[in-house]
Amino acid sequence: MPHDENNHECQSLVTDPTGTATQHSRAGMSGIIEPDFQFLLEDYLEPRKWHKLYAEALLEIDPDKTAALIARAESAILSRYLELRIFPTPIEEGRDLDSAIRVLSRLRISASHRLQDKPSLHTQAVQN
Repeated sequence: MPHDENNHECQSLVTDPTGTATQHSRAGMSGIIEPDFQFLLEDYLEPRKWHKLYAEALLEIDPDKTAALIARAESAILSRYLELRIFPTPIEEGRDLDSAIRVLSRLRISASHRLQDKPSLHTQAVQN
C-alpha cells in the first residue's frame, strides 16, 4: 500500500462527482481525500483545439480576417463545452472557456469598430 509524505498508509482512491471511486488520489490517516496533482496537471496541460484557434483570433491584426477567426474559435469552444458535459474532467476548464467567450465578444466589437474606421478602397480612390 502507498504511503503519504508522513509515511502513513494511503488508499489510492478518490471519488468523482458522481461518488464513484477512482484511482487518482489518496486518503491518508485522516480519511481526507487528497488529489493526485500529477494526474490533474497532466490533464490541465493537454493542449486543446480551442486554445490554438483562440490564440489565432487574439493575435490577428487584420480586422478583415478577425471575424472568421473569432467564429472558428467560438465553434471550437462550444464543442469543448459539449465534450465537458459528456466527459467531465477534474480541471475547471469551464472558467477558461467562459473567459475566452467574453474576450472574443469584446474582440469582435473592437474588430467591428476598426473595420468601420478603416477607409474603404472606394474612398481612397476618390481622394486620390
